[in-house]
Amino acid sequence: KLPFGFSLEAEAAFEAGHTRADVGKQDWNTRKLAYSLDFSKMTCKLGDNLQALRRLDAKGDQTHPDPSLEHPYVAKRLAGRVDDWLTDAAFFDAFKSQIGLPSGVTADSIFDFSRNEDFRGHTSDLKPMTRGGQ
Repeated sequence: KLPFGFSLEAEAAFEAGHTRADVGKQDWNTRKLAYSLDFSKMTCKLGDNLQALRRLDAKGDQTHPDPSLEHPYVAKRLAGRVDDWLTDAAFFDAFKSQIGLPSGVTADSIFDFSRNEDFRGHTSDLKPMTRGGQ
């Protein structure tokens, strides 16, 4: 969760119609962190960390991006994935069968599949390491 001052400063930039904004120059930012917002993609970057940004109204309901659609940042991260037997749905079905989750629990409420990487075809020229210093 971001500081309240961040929300006020980000909201002011959004309301002013900016597509991009650097946030964190005001007094609330005691750690002097530099947040970069991209409202066209609804992302927030802090250092090397890029996160999906969601705008909520006073009741806590999401207004931007459209809550009925997948977040643009998540869609971009998932684009280009190869469809095969090892899908997010297959993983979650296997997970549910072993854990026994209550009905109504969704995969997205537990996992962030946008960060998945497939290493099955990965090759490396690095020498394997073993424990014990050998």
